[in-house]
This record gives sequence, C-alpha cells and structure tokens, in this order.
Amino acid sequence: MRLLLAAFLLALPLQADPHPSIVLITVDTLRPDHLSRYGYARPTSPAIDRVLASSLEFTDARTVEPLTSPALGSMLASLPPHLHGATRNGIPMSPVAASLPRELGRHGYRTAAFVSNWVLAEKACGFATHFDRYEERFDRKRWYGFVDEGSAANVAEAALSWIDEERGRPFFAWLHFSEPHAPYRYHARFADGLGVPPLLPSRKDRYDTEIAAVDDAVNALLVQLARRGLLDGRVIVALTSDHGEAFGEHGENGHGRHLWDTTLRIPMAIWWPAALQPRIVEAPATILDLAPTLLGLLELPVPPAFQGFDWSGGEAGPPPRRLVFEAHRSAVLLGNRSEARAGGLLELAVLDRGIKTVTRTSDGSTFSHDLAADPYELRPLERAPAFPSVLLELVRKRLVAAKPSPPLDDELARRLRSLGYLR
Repeated sequence: MRLLLAAFLLALPLQADPHPSIVLITVDTLRPDHLSRYGYARPTSPAIDRVLASSLEFTDARTVEPLTSPALGSMLASLPPHLHGATRNGIPMSPVAASLPRELGRHGYRTAAFVSNWVLAEKACGFATHFDRYEERFDRKRWYGFVDEGSAANVAEAALSWIDEERGRPFFAWLHFSEPHAPYRYHARFADGLGVPPLLPSRKDRYDTEIAAVDDAVNALLVQLARRGLLDGRVIVALTSDHGEAFGEHGENGHGRHLWDTTLRIPMAIWWPAALQPRIVEAPATILDLAPTLLGLLELPVPPAFQGFDWSGGEAGPPPRRLVFEAHRSAVLLGNRSEARAGGLLELAVLDRGIKTVTRTSDGSTFSHDLAADPYELRPLERAPAFPSVLLELVRKRLVAAKPSPPLDDELARRLRSLGYLR
C-alpha cells in the first residue's frame, strides 16, 4: 500500500509554479547501499526509492564530513567544515553571511527547520539564526531506552502544522529525521517484511528496520503534502543524508573518525516533476552542491561564497574538480570549544579524477585507492599520490584562526553526553 500510494502521488499531472516551495528531508546516518533502489536485498525503502527514481539523482554523492552538525552546516552554507566552523558536534557554525535559508529569505521565502537530534540544538550548532523558525523536536525517550514511535512522526507533524500556517507564501521547510542513528531501534512491524528475525536481531537487522520506519514516515509526509494540494508543481522535494554508517568495514563501527566511503557515501536527489526531468548524475557530487542547485532551479542568484556546484543547468557537469573531505573528533570537551576545534582534525582526504587519497594527522601516513577499480577500498595503491601539503596547512591555519565559541552549558552537555558525544 505504501508503494502504490507513493507511486500515485508522484505520477500526478503537474504544472510548474514560478515560485515553488522547498521541502528538504535529511535522514540521519543513511547509507545508500542499504536502500533497495541501489540493489539491497531487503525491501527497506519503497517510498524513498520512488522519489529517487523520479528525481535528479546523484548516484555518486558524498558528504564532506561524516558527522551530523559539520555535514549539515556544509549543506546549508555550501562551505566545507573548516570554513563554516562547525567542525565537531557541539561546536556552533560561525556567523557565515550566506546560506540556503538566508538566501531564500532574501527573496520572499518563509523558512523553518524541524530537527530531532540533540547535536542540532541551537546552542550546539548555531543554525537557528538562518531560519525564521527553528523548532527542536527532541524525543528524550529515544535516547534513554524508553522508546516509542514518535520521533519522525513528531518532526513531520510540526512541519506540516507550520506549512499550513504559511499557505499562500513560498516556504522552505527542512525536516531532519534522527532515524536510523544509533542506538538502532527494532521496529517489529517492519521486521517480517524485511526478513529480520524476531529473536536477537543484529545491529544491521535493527538498522534496516529503522530505515523501513523512516521510509514509512517519508511516505506519510508525501501523502499529507498531496492532500494539501502541494504536489502539483508547487513544491520541490530534496532528500539526502548527513553521512553513512560503518558495520565493521575497515575495523570501523559507527561514523565520524575516518574517511572511508562507507561513511562518506550518501543518497542525494531533487524531485520536481513539473520542471525537472528524471536524470541520473554519475559524476562525483557532494552535499555542498545541494544549496546552489536548488537556487539554480529557482533561477535565483547563487552567492559567490558558495563552493558547491550548481547542477541545474542540464547535462553538463563541472570541470574536473578536486573534492575535499574532513574528519574531526566527534566528542566536544567541556570548556573551550575553540581549542577543541583547533585540535580536532583527524584525517583529510581528496578525491581527484577517481583517486581518493587520505592523510592521517596522527602519524602523517598517506594512502590512496582507485575507486573505479576498488570501490570497497580494499587494495591501496602501491604508490600513493603525494597529499597536497598546502591544503593540509591551510585547513589547520583556518581551524586555529576561527572565532571563539562559548563553552557548552551544563544542560546541553548532559544531553550530548547521553548520546555518546561527550566523554
């Protein structure tokens, strides 16, 4: 029923609105190879699959840092973490002048964010100044073991209520769903359809039921938008994730400390059937590209500070470019967050013409992989290209020069510690 309903909604006759609204959905910790769209054996994602298949779809997209706050700051500001300043969860973004919501606001859009992860609390990330409304929908039970089904539904409910208030004006609504972030909940009502055993499900089993649950929430959101008459060309839907997740690959579990593609690769797509033909982009793209592409689709100027590429112009992609990725310590120590920023860099990577080269700051080691020939990064090249030392030095200088951030207050520190972000 979910798939049929989503298929019906996405097949409606459409007419482009000259000032379409935008609904941006970010799904925490969603790795694309666990979506059935990309060949996963379990049918985890029928609604998301349908959106991806009907979109401008980026099949080789990556985040720029596998941590929530740094990645989503980069999504909003189209800047790498070392430039926008939110390099670790719990360190706020610097007061950058340009961002997607701020630019939309300058052109008459009402803007709002509805977030459900404690690292996105305003005091922790500094995003609220970019929005007319910033609503924190935290379900405390989720993180203390007394779980319920409310997290994604609460975010969607709040966003739809605000959308109803803004009818008649173009709007930008960002919804961040915490699922499937650890601790992975076991969703029994999806387990049987996925072939997940009811007894002693593994971490990966529980993760897959979380994806099915958030897919159901995405479908329900589309249904409600359609009932409001908003899927008739008046809304652009964008969908992506902040980062992926590791399940033992390269000895890593979770995300944040390394730059393997298991945690860098993300789904990313923009759906607007009224004016955007479905198209697959196989060239490398990053989360930095989302904001300039959305502005380009609206025929609005892209701020010169944005570093992402605008893919709205058709088949032609960017000239060959070197993509940069960062890994910083995830846990912010209590006290001076500026010192934590300056001393937190763990790894830096560049992707240039299919070769990804990583350097580790702990020992200066460097290794490379040809991603076309070795997509799982199992066979390092015998001769790694020299890592651009100038780039590493520039990043380090910027981290030291970033503006000071006030210390965390006790309440926020307690919340972040409960998630494992403080030690």
